[in-house]
Amino acid sequence: MNPTDRKRARRETTGFILITLLIGFLAALLLGACGSQEQKYLALQAQAQAEARAADARIAEANSRAAQAQAAAQAAQSEAERARWAAERDRWQAELADAQAQREKALAWAQVEVSKQEKYNIAAANQPALTAYLLLGLGGAIAFLLIVVVIKLANDRATSNDNWRRQQETRHAQLLETLVLASATGAVRPDLAASAARGYLGQGQQPGGYLPAEPQNPGGPPMGYLPPGPVGPGHRRGGRPPGHGPAPWHKETRIIGQDPDAWNEWE
Repeated sequence: MNPTDRKRARRETTGFILITLLIGFLAALLLGACGSQEQKYLALQAQAQAEARAADARIAEANSRAAQAQAAAQAAQSEAERARWAAERDRWQAELADAQAQREKALAWAQVEVSKQEKYNIAAANQPALTAYLLLGLGGAIAFLLIVVVIKLANDRATSNDNWRRQQETRHAQLLETLVLASATGAVRPDLAASAARGYLGQGQQPGGYLPAEPQNPGGPPMGYLPPGPVGPGHRRGGRPPGHGPAPWHKETRIIGQDPDAWNEWE
């Protein structure tokens, strides 16, 4: 895979891991919330019962003060004193009504919390099965995401390989076209062009534009290799010029487009 595909694969793998961790975290929160509801309902019930007890205390005090005010009003000697105690009695009767309303509200609240706790107890009895279903669904979701990621990575790798193969085929076709044109125009000898094509298609092009080594021919030079230079004065038939000449054929660096008559200049 090329660097871009590798980076995309790493990003997708990291995303899959993060999504898996997020799903697991949400599942843990859900299970923890189910386990903490009981304490919440019990605390709310205790608060409602405390408010009901406070309302009962207010009711008792209001009843007592209202009775005292009523008795004082009846025993009053003057009209003004009787009116003052009657107003005090009315104030405590209003306090009594407010305390009774508070008590009813607290009792209703406590009843609601008791009903919620009963529903929770029923759900808690089924919690093991619900937990199993939740974990099963979580495992299925993770497996599905894993399959999707694996398929995506496989498709990306196949696409990258196809692109690389098409690029290689294009390069091979361009090289062959170049060799054919060079051979047709005489820039490269046909046998050298054929040797270059065989070597390139067999082993790939080497850095710097040099041709790869040609297939070895046991007992002789490489296949497609012809001793350069015509036969003439100062030349050995089928060999190289005398004197300090180029390197032997198996150590020689050959370049596409090299002039085949360059050997004649070495004497």
